[in-house]
Amino acid sequence: MSFPKGNVVEVYYDVISPYSWMAIEGCWNKPVRYDTLNAQCFLTSIELNNPKYLIVACQEVFKRMWLTGKPVHQIEHLKEAAVNIGLPDADKIISAIGSPRVKETLKKRTHTATDIGAFGTPWIIVKRPDKSAISFFGMTPMAMIVDLLKCSDPLIRSKI
Repeated sequence: MSFPKGNVVEVYYDVISPYSWMAIEGCWNKPVRYDTLNAQCFLTSIELNNPKYLIVACQEVFKRMWLTGKPVHQIEHLKEAAVNIGLPDADKIISAIGSPRVKETLKKRTHTATDIGAFGTPWIIVKRPDKSAISFFGMTPMAMIVDLLKCSDPLIRSKI
């Protein structure tokens, strides 16, 4: 999916939310069972240390939880995920999960999301040039976003 030039779509999400997964990948709801702080710190550490692996890491964490039913709440689960995606320097990235830099980055993003009015995930912000930003909650507004941005693609199938 390519958006017209100048448009930005921001998505705030938590891997614990099946609605985030459904919005991003189109999966069905399953019961929530795990704390995701380590998983969110894992993804933040990847973004800070090797960002080109962020999308594939997000996909792996979502798939573990919502397709295969595998846990993501302990370090050994994240090590498995890192191996599955071929993450270079995985030990370094995983050891950084508890670092002040990772924790502060995740904390700042969480505060940003609540400060802008997010009350759940996924929280999507569409920013268009010379227009005010519009926020959406949940997985259902994708067709509205396509229409709002006047995208030529009739279907959205995210790659994240």
